[in-house]
Amino acid sequence: MSPVSSLNPVFYMLSFALFFWSLSAGLSNYLAAPEERKPNKEIESLQKAVDIDPKDEKANMDLAFSLVQSGFQKGDMQLVMQAVQVFRNVLDINPKNDQALIGLASLCLQSGVLDKADSYYKRYLDLKPNDLNAKADYAMVKFKLNQAEQGEELLDQVIKKDSKLFSAYAVGAIANNTLGNKDRFNFYFKKAKETAPSQDAILNLENAFKQKTENALVTKEINPKKELEKYFVNHQIIGPKLVRQSWEDETLNLELKDFPVDKMPSFAKAKFISGVKEVVADNDYVVKILDSVSKKELMEVR
Repeated sequence: MSPVSSLNPVFYMLSFALFFWSLSAGLSNYLAAPEERKPNKEIESLQKAVDIDPKDEKANMDLAFSLVQSGFQKGDMQLVMQAVQVFRNVLDINPKNDQALIGLASLCLQSGVLDKADSYYKRYLDLKPNDLNAKADYAMVKFKLNQAEQGEELLDQVIKKDSKLFSAYAVGAIANNTLGNKDRFNFYFKKAKETAPSQDAILNLENAFKQKTENALVTKEINPKKELEKYFVNHQIIGPKLVRQSWEDETLNLELKDFPVDKMPSFAKAKFISGVKEVVADNDYVVKILDSVSKKELMEVR
């Protein structure tokens, strides 16, 4: 399994908790709104406002935030993915809307769409270079992309400006624990415990490391069809959509729509192939990508 693959489990394990700790102020404040908010009614009302004036930047942003809040509260990723589309609509209206950029960056990180997360964080930080929480999140993206040196550089920049920022130490501890860098892990974990906003934050970190160790001792049977389905669900809106999958001997056939492989830039195609390979790592079979309409073979991944 590749270094990138080995990083994924612990990052996914902690990403939900870190989402609330280190998301930029605008989105985290919204998610922390009073319980008396009624996101379902808000969504309906805000959607009507957007339908009346699709170019209303504020109405679109309010709708996106409400979709995110309701999606995470209910565990409904379809609502979250709708928010992704609304954030993208906002950027069509105003490419420099910093809250849309950080919203997309965070959601792409959550979904494991790392090339997009990298791009959105960079664009956001070009506008808001002093947002240290966002820069710590960006470091997480770099670690997950197997760019540990860049991740460490970003964390160093953050810590030099704020030596008490918990999210920076949490990201450093998670990454270095997974990479097996014991000295760096000990440094970051010690600092994370010293700067944690609550005892619960420390317990979340400790439990995640404990869970990772326990999982390493258990051999789990991998269901490639389920794993690939999860991969494409995470890439809805942002990437190709899985329509159907079937087995033929030792070949897994995936039928996709909205997958213009002939127009993909080389880096995007490489990222896609890498993502599929990570999902089927350590399994001896071939993956064929087919167009769901024409049934034409678009790509073969071994």
